[in-house]
Amino acid sequence: MQLWAAGDLREIATLEGYTGTLKPAAFSPDGQRILTVGEREPARLWNAEGRLLALLDAEAERTYSATFSQDGQRIATSHCTSLGDNDICSSGYARLWDDDGQPVTLFAQGAGVRWVSFGPGNAMVSAECAELANSRCVTDMVRVWDPAGQLLAVLEGRRFLNPLRHVEFDASGARILAYSATEAALWTGAGELLVKLDAPTNHLWTVRFSPDGQLVIVTSSGPDPGRFNLYKTQVRLWDKDGRFLADLPARHEGYVKATAMTADHGLLLTAGLDGLVQIWDTSSAAGTLSGQLTGHSGFCSLPATARMAAGWRLWPMTVCVYGMRIETCSPIWKHGPPRYTLHASVGRATCWPRWPVMC
Repeated sequence: MQLWAAGDLREIATLEGYTGTLKPAAFSPDGQRILTVGEREPARLWNAEGRLLALLDAEAERTYSATFSQDGQRIATSHCTSLGDNDICSSGYARLWDDDGQPVTLFAQGAGVRWVSFGPGNAMVSAECAELANSRCVTDMVRVWDPAGQLLAVLEGRRFLNPLRHVEFDASGARILAYSATEAALWTGAGELLVKLDAPTNHLWTVRFSPDGQLVIVTSSGPDPGRFNLYKTQVRLWDKDGRFLADLPARHEGYVKATAMTADHGLLLTAGLDGLVQIWDTSSAAGTLSGQLTGHSGFCSLPATARMAAGWRLWPMTVCVYGMRIETCSPIWKHGPPRYTLHASVGRATCWPRWPVMC
């Protein structure tokens, strides 16, 4: 994994120690700390110059997530301590750390914690296995924790039959969102179930809040009955109270695995495996297609700081919107490590300059 200065695209350091697939790197809010996690390797904490500060629970069988709190003073990680058949986690925990990577407390000990996210005031929400049967998790649950790692609530009204992929607070802490490959649900911050977010297709790819927390964006796909062996992609919008707003007529061939939205939720970007980035005007409830960026074959994460971090393999695919500037990064596969080309666009322009870089 390499660390780059975003201004002059100068390589700062190589973040060593990983040999396999990497999950997206996370920057602290002040940009002075970096968290990295391998698909099968432990989380590491680095400073902004690429010096290793701490190895976070290297003895765990698997690290699922690592994230900074909103004030940057805490880190939360989720781990598996015992893997069974088919890589099913039968026991695990979450841990709270200070910003130097020193352990603070252990919490959420049980059958396996797949994700931990921070909310306002450093409250935490976790996605966990609720019930094991025949060495596999048969239901998942969501729990809420205070900043010290003490249990506040178990979110009732919805148990997930497939492993949870993600759980998060909205920007205000008034809503909680969780989803698996087939189900999504929205709760109040107090733990009251508002709605199950239905998708008529059979696989959910991303479910996220808009930056201001007013919208929920759901992307899904399923077989297209009108075209043999092809899939239909859907992008749906809901409001923060679980009311359905719009079904955007996405024109992607194949599924959408990334979305990004401006802070005022006036523009929405959808990125598909077909290499297209579609730009939607979502200032009205209906949503209309206003532009399209072509020529991509995938996207990597470009954090909104003065530094960029990227690895040999990057997932999930993401795009980022900084104000009215759109930035994406797509792999160009050659012999040896993949090379990438950075694309940028201002406003709603459908053409953009290119700088060949290793990002």
